[in-house]
Amino acid sequence: MKLEDIVEHYGTMVATIAHRMIQNREIAKEAAQEVWYEVFKSLPSFNADSELSTWIYTIAKRTISRYAQNEKVATLVKLEQFRALQEIEYSGSDEERKVGQRKM
Repeated sequence: MKLEDIVEHYGTMVATIAHRMIQNREIAKEAAQEVWYEVFKSLPSFNADSELSTWIYTIAKRTISRYAQNEKVATLVKLEQFRALQEIEYSGSDEERKVGQRKM
């Protein structure tokens, strides 16, 4: 199977895993590219006794998880939600604010 065929056949699977784990389309695309780099780099060590899909899935989960940690990917808040949060006035004491920040 040619490399192009592998990407065409398993591309949706990798993209779906990336999007579900990261939940940000652009960052998920970057992570998926990293998966394909790892797949191609590791292809010579692929054991034909196992399924290619399982092997790619394992690489995808591991690579995307590592990518998210390295990029410090967090759940993103929509800009409108962020602006709404900024408009909330805080009426508590500084000590309460510090306690609230520590809980975050």
